[in-house]
Amino acid sequence: MHDLLINGERVRSIYPKVLSAELEALGFGVQYFYLPKLWYPHFLLIATKSGA
Repeated sequence: MHDLLINGERVRSIYPKVLSAELEALGFGVQYFYLPKLWYPHFLLIATKSGA
């Protein structure tokens, strides 16, 4: 609600496991970090390409 009402941002359902799987399928190594903030979860994904 905060993002929608205060920031005017469109709210979407984003799933870190789905994003991680898609990045890994493209050859990225993925690290997942859970960042609890306010009343709803936040997360951080760090993706690195092998040889980069």
